[in-house]
Amino acid sequence: MTVSPPIVSIPQQPEWDDVHLLWMRQQRMTRYPEVVEAAARKLVDDGASSARTFSLPIHPWLLGQPHRIRYLDEAIARLARLDGVWWTTAHAIADEFARSTPAHLASASDQQLLR
Repeated sequence: MTVSPPIVSIPQQPEWDDVHLLWMRQQRMTRYPEVVEAAARKLVDDGASSARTFSLPIHPWLLGQPHRIRYLDEAIARLARLDGVWWTTAHAIADEFARSTPAHLASASDQQLLR
């Protein structure tokens, strides 16, 4: 499939989606900042040798509630203290991928993106 503009898929990890972690897996709310930070630290370490993405899906009806918002604030504060993190948008990630991926290394479908 060829479309213009090209489609770029940026992976999301459902493991730290607030609904998945807190609602479905019934993790304690107090552990949320710790879990988010541990996941991000691992991805930062892995990212030293290859690119990694970290997204933090949140839902207002869960983490946006007044009695829970402090845990989201703490998680974001922990992320802000990590070195080596590029705070960006999906659009900027797609642009960087297109700019930095040599055509001879890209898969056949990725080569469509680079044209």
